[in-house]
Amino acid sequence: KTPFVFSFMDRVTFFHKLVMSSRTSQQGRLQEFLIGRAIDISVRRTHLYEDAFAKLATADIRQRLRVNLINAQGLDEAGIDGGGLFREFLSETLKTAFDPNRGFFTSSEEGFLYPNPKVHLINEDYKIHFKFLGALLGKALFERMMVELPFASFFLRKLTSSGRGWVDTHHLASLDPELY
Repeated sequence: KTPFVFSFMDRVTFFHKLVMSSRTSQQGRLQEFLIGRAIDISVRRTHLYEDAFAKLATADIRQRLRVNLINAQGLDEAGIDGGGLFREFLSETLKTAFDPNRGFFTSSEEGFLYPNPKVHLINEDYKIHFKFLGALLGKALFERMMVELPFASFFLRKLTSSGRGWVDTHHLASLDPELY
C-alpha cells in the first residue's frame, strides 16, 4: 500500500531477485549454460503468433524455451538456440500479437495501443488469446527483456490500479485528444 517508502531502484532490485529465485526454481541452476528442462518448439517465421499460440497457450512458459525457426520455404533456419533465437522469437511474436491489424488491440490517433472493444466480433476465443498475450509479456519480464509496446496511458492506469480501476479523465487524452 506504500510503494514509495522504497526507492524505485530498490523496488526494481527486489523484483529482479524474486524473478531470479523463481527462474532458478523453474529452470534449474544451470539455465545460463543451457542445461536443464526446456520446451522445444518449432515455429514458422511467416506464422509466428499462430504457431506460438498453438504450441504454448497451455504450456508453463516459465520454463526455458528452445526455439527452432522455419523459413518461408519451409526449411529449418541454421543455428542453435543459445538464447538469441528465443529473444528474437519472443520480440517478434509480441510485435505481431499486438499489431492492430491482428485485431486484439487497436491504436489511438497517436499510435498508443489499447484492447480492441470489438475483439469479440473478430475472435470468439479472445479471452484465451488475451491470457496468452499476458503470459508472453510475463515471460519477457521473467527473462529480463525490454519490450517496447506503446500502451495508452488510460489502459496502463486500468492495469495498474487496484479494485475497480478507475481512470481519471486526464488519462483519456491518450484515447481521444480532441474530445479531451
